[in-house]
Amino acid sequence: IAQCLSELRIHELMKNVMTKTRNMLNADRGSLFLVDEGELWTPVADGVGTKVIRIPVTQGIAGAVATTGDTINLTDAYTDARFNAAIDKQTGYRTKAVLCMPIRNSR
Repeated sequence: IAQCLSELRIHELMKNVMTKTRNMLNADRGSLFLVDEGELWTPVADGVGTKVIRIPVTQGIAGAVATTGDTINLTDAYTDARFNAAIDKQTGYRTKAVLCMPIRNSR
């Protein structure tokens, strides 16, 4: 974590935080979604190369967390109606468990 805090560039900081979090949770993949004018987008997402994922802020698990501020923890993503399987189809990855929580600034 100290290494993450020493990063000056925000993108590198986000990548480092995502990597450390994924490793601490022993997760296969991780994504960081940012809210921007009614849209969620990924400056950092494992397994998609340089591609950016963009979805409406009201869509999927990430959208539910962004709009409610609640943490969502699922052992099987496909059993939850909010899960957006279209992202799995785009990436070729099958999501299993999901832990999604909001990260907020001070505003």
